[in-house]
Amino acid sequence: MDAREIITQAASQSLGISPSDDDCAIYLSYLNQAHFELYNFTATVNPLATKSHQEVDLADGISADKLSAFRVLQVYDRANNRLLEPVSFIAITKSDPRIEKKGEPLWWFLLNERMHCYPRKSCRVGVWSIDRPQPFSLATKSEDIPYESSYQPLLIDGTAYRIYQNDSGMKNSSELLATLNRWQTGIRDFHGHLTANYHKPVKATFNIS
Repeated sequence: MDAREIITQAASQSLGISPSDDDCAIYLSYLNQAHFELYNFTATVNPLATKSHQEVDLADGISADKLSAFRVLQVYDRANNRLLEPVSFIAITKSDPRIEKKGEPLWWFLLNERMHCYPRKSCRVGVWSIDRPQPFSLATKSEDIPYESSYQPLLIDGTAYRIYQNDSGMKNSSELLATLNRWQTGIRDFHGHLTANYHKPVKATFNIS
């Protein structure tokens, strides 16, 4: 479904109107709110979420710039093409509170959106990540919407729910709750579908020794 078609159906469902161009411009923000919520919940298991690769220089184990990514998938040491394992900042500081250990990097973590490797070392790492969601425009076509076509109608409910919330003339609480229920149930069903068909979780362990 194209973005304009989603908005048109959401307006019809919630208000019973065929939206004007001005209406569509307003309701586009509601569609994007629904899109960002759905993306946040499904991107890590959604094969249509755009993936990117970048190389990042770490000075003494820390990147100078913040990493622009929705979620980091994999990090590897460029010098030896070896994957680094993800680890939490808390796990490291329990064993090395000042994060002083130096050596060949084995793990990576993000702190204040900056990439860190541990043990600390100046090196270059390759980073595979999921991109941040891009907002739709009224010209966005179905093929540019990062969800399977059979699940794109879910965005109608997400948009309609926000129209219900924000249009002062709508006082039908039962319709609002029914739309919210369809939206939330649809998100869970979509996530379950993606997890069952595309996602195989990988577990990593941390041992400082």
